[in-house]
Amino acid sequence: MNSINIFDKKYLDLLAPNGVEYIWGVYMHLGIKDNESSKPNNKRIILDTIKSLLNYSILQVGEWYQRPELNSKKLTVKEIVKNLDEIWNEKATYPDFYDMVYFTTPEWYVNKTKKLGLTMTTDWKTFVKEEIGDLEKWIEENRPKNTNHNMV
Repeated sequence: MNSINIFDKKYLDLLAPNGVEYIWGVYMHLGIKDNESSKPNNKRIILDTIKSLLNYSILQVGEWYQRPELNSKKLTVKEIVKNLDEIWNEKATYPDFYDMVYFTTPEWYVNKTKKLGLTMTTDWKTFVKEEIGDLEKWIEENRPKNTNHNMV
């Protein structure tokens, strides 16, 4: 497995509400360059990162562009990652990612952070440090208990 610790301080922006809308956003937050996007290892790292974000219930699919028939289905994390892997041509570059899938932040995460004082102008890293502290623990304690949280 080529996963990273999404809670590492250097990846904190990845966890900001509305911080990821497209696969390219994950690349950006992990510091992977466009000319490195075709490397198979990078694809695996990105898919593992998306899987982690989905498992922690802080990312969800908003719309499948290349597979619109999936928009009306409730998929498991494993099924989402499998479909992403299938539609993702490893030669894809920056503009190609806008035609694959659109991600959103679940309402619970947006609402809970707003309740703590997060606004559009708040510095996310300072907010986490001063208002949340241990983000992983906070997510575990605050996310809905009925989510499909099957760490796969």
